[in-house]
Amino acid sequence: MPACCGCIPRRYVVAVLGFLGLCISFGLRSVLAVTVTSIVAKNTTRPEESVKCISHQRLAWTTEDVGWVFSAYGYGYIITQIPGGILAAAFPAHRVFAGAHLVTFALFALIPTLMPLHFGYVVAIRVLQGLAEGVIVPSMQGIWSVWAPENEKNRLALFSLSGAYCGPAVAMLLTGIVNCHVGWEYIFYMYSGAGGLWVIVWFVFVFESPHKSPDRLGEKERMLFEKENVGATSGSSKDKVKSIPWKDILTSPAVWAVFVAGTTRSWVLLLVTNYLPEYLDNTFGRSIDLIGLYSALPFFVTTVTVSVGGLLVDTILKKKLIPRTLARKLFNCCGFAAEASILIAMGFVKSEVLAVILFCLSCGFSGIAASGYQANPLDLARDYASILMGISKMGGVGGMVMPTAVARLTKSRAPDDWAHVFWVTATLELAGVVIYAMYASGKQQKWSNFGVKEKEMENRNPEMTSDSSPDVPDPKAST
Repeated sequence: MPACCGCIPRRYVVAVLGFLGLCISFGLRSVLAVTVTSIVAKNTTRPEESVKCISHQRLAWTTEDVGWVFSAYGYGYIITQIPGGILAAAFPAHRVFAGAHLVTFALFALIPTLMPLHFGYVVAIRVLQGLAEGVIVPSMQGIWSVWAPENEKNRLALFSLSGAYCGPAVAMLLTGIVNCHVGWEYIFYMYSGAGGLWVIVWFVFVFESPHKSPDRLGEKERMLFEKENVGATSGSSKDKVKSIPWKDILTSPAVWAVFVAGTTRSWVLLLVTNYLPEYLDNTFGRSIDLIGLYSALPFFVTTVTVSVGGLLVDTILKKKLIPRTLARKLFNCCGFAAEASILIAMGFVKSEVLAVILFCLSCGFSGIAASGYQANPLDLARDYASILMGISKMGGVGGMVMPTAVARLTKSRAPDDWAHVFWVTATLELAGVVIYAMYASGKQQKWSNFGVKEKEMENRNPEMTSDSSPDVPDPKAST
């Protein structure tokens, strides 16, 4: 098949389809969060709703039951992060990516049938979904390790990953409307159907690497990949897996800096994804479609700032304005520090409009921070980027701890209880900023050179002269 439409570079097709896949899969959590907010019986009184919604069957779930449903996903998600990275290194990453999506979409279609029976069934489904979705982001890094030219890796990787932020926005908006005016079951079937269609389109237009099917690229794009030699490492995938330098990876301060950044980000993302609808409901009490709209706005802002941040980093590095390491630290630390400051202020907010505005600003700065750490694995070790991303996503352990913590801090469902949730989150985020500032690196690591000649490594990850000493030994210095 020639380049899509004869004019669109294939790597951009991969980016757009990757964005859409993550948009659908990451939206599933928000579908469940908004639905639970609308159909779980409340013990509190609430203001009269401005929009009348159709009546729903109410589920007699306790706060602890809801916590189990939300945390169950994290138990599965944490287990498959590193195995997902290994799978993406051992097998074609685009197939691993699509296969994980297919499983999670199929499981999601079962929830409407099981939810009225017992919350335990939903817990089981969420664990299985977490196991499947834990593979997705690491395999996306594996895709970009062979599909992203050096000067475009930030914008391509971050544009596709921005689907993970756009997904909750679209899901919250759609779920609020569908639940209010049609019925809560239908949104689950809509998302499962859209996901199944996406899997088919993905397999039609995306293939393993530009070097495996150069005839399917346009002439200009084919020459670009031949020149940069991206994704053309020697040796088999099985050899790559056998040669993973685990000791070097696990003792690398730069890798642990990415892990800490991923941990703090996962905590904040889970807070906004799972609990923003509940916070707005407990504090201001609005109709579910309005809650869906308010909850969606911060994610739309993040979608924009993630992509803009990736473009800015690529431009800065291409023009050699600052070293790569400094660029990573600057975007990550400034973004997360600003977000933490806003979360502290959130503890004092009593205005509905101000709360939504501050959440939008908070998530916007978080999107800027993503330009620091989310593309960082491609700097450190392109050939093992999927594994490094899996390690960083292990920080999703917060998904197991957060629901319990939030349930205890907000047991009375009083609006003031949420201040403690915001302050704990801000403290964790500021601690992550300090650690990333101390140990992060934008240099290619000396253990990252599987099947790549040293000269090729230098071409693939150029640094400015002020930060141009990658941790790769100089062959001339070994005599």
